[in-house]
Amino acid sequence: MNKLTTHVSVVGKAIYPHLNKPDVKFNDAGEYKVTLEVAKSEATDMIKLFDDAQADSLKTAIAENKGKKVKESPHPRYNVEGDKVFFIFKLKASGVNKQTKETFTQRPQLLDAQKQPHPIEKSIWGGSKLKIAYELVPYSAPFGAGITARIKAIQMFRQKFKRVQISKSVFLKSGLEEVVYNCLNKNKCTFVYEGIKITFTSPEQKRTYTPDFPVSNSNIIIETKGQFNSADRKKMKLIKLQNPKLDIRFIFSNSKSKIGKKSKTTYGKWCEMFDFKYHCVQSTKKEIPDEWLKEIKEIQNGKTRN
Repeated sequence: MNKLTTHVSVVGKAIYPHLNKPDVKFNDAGEYKVTLEVAKSEATDMIKLFDDAQADSLKTAIAENKGKKVKESPHPRYNVEGDKVFFIFKLKASGVNKQTKETFTQRPQLLDAQKQPHPIEKSIWGGSKLKIAYELVPYSAPFGAGITARIKAIQMFRQKFKRVQISKSVFLKSGLEEVVYNCLNKNKCTFVYEGIKITFTSPEQKRTYTPDFPVSNSNIIIETKGQFNSADRKKMKLIKLQNPKLDIRFIFSNSKSKIGKKSKTTYGKWCEMFDFKYHCVQSTKKEIPDEWLKEIKEIQNGKTRN
């Protein structure tokens, strides 16, 4: 087989992704898979690429069968529905190498928007925005000749999380919030999720801020941030300036993310510049620093004051 070319998709929306764990419902060996929804207006090049690869696969199969008629595979690699195109991508989780007869296991590489490793334990849900690096692999089978779009890597641009309900009317807004919520509960740190409102003025307009995790009986506030945009940074600076007794701390999915495409400043560096404590889940593999948990417990047990 000729060396396969790696292609990169346009940014699309993930439909029914199985990217953190393989789907074993119909195949015990497991299969990573995702359907990528792309606007038809942006899918022209990908459609041509898939169609050309399909035609080449059929042509090769006919040549290998000495000119005998070969059917085209009935399994399409994409579907067009109205103004949207749905591309199907897959990767076997395990199997046996046909040439070496050795067993193998594999998984797609997962990356964030800055091309840093995406934590495998952070589930990727349907609706997430992503790009896919893939190979178009030809095959010939009794039912026909076709191609498989084989996943090599996934790059996340905007991740959508499954909403987690914590009470009759309250939902956590992200997977990172869920991680911090569970960690605080596990360590018996009391808090009320979005339980207080803090007033601040943004110029000439009185506004309120609802922090994620205001820690009970203390001035500590824990804010979770997957993305930290310009409006959020401006707001947090105003709140800190106008409420100097608050101890606002950030938990980032990745504190090494840059605050802008052309900026060298990371989320963590920004916190250092403006005197905010922060923590990075990705680099430490910890939901909340041990010293923060210890400090909170001591405050709530009356051993120290905040």
